[in-house]
Amino acid sequence: MTLYGRQPGMENEYRFQLFASYIEVFKEKNVEVLLQIIMNIFMFIPIGFLLPYCFKKFEKNKTVFFTAILFSGIIECTQGIFRMGMFEADDILGNVLGVELGFFLFCLVRKICQKFVGFHE
Repeated sequence: MTLYGRQPGMENEYRFQLFASYIEVFKEKNVEVLLQIIMNIFMFIPIGFLLPYCFKKFEKNKTVFFTAILFSGIIECTQGIFRMGMFEADDILGNVLGVELGFFLFCLVRKICQKFVGFHE
């Protein structure tokens, strides 16, 4: 989804500085960059929710966290290598935040189901 519909660019672009996008939002009041940050987070929430729901080995946050870093890193590297976007460290951060938020929501829903509905695994 992050590569679909993109046209290859002329050169590889890399942005390794962490928090560069966030600083740009606050210093330059760049709404477009803010929306990109928000979309990076929200796009990965379902992954954080569905991984532990579908696969028992992802019920620990540590496993979900490192999987999120790996998966997001692969996406960013692919964008850079194939010139289908820019490699940005901030995108990895946003994606991992989204996965972690999804994992938190999964844990919350599971706890509510166990407490109020009587659902147990």
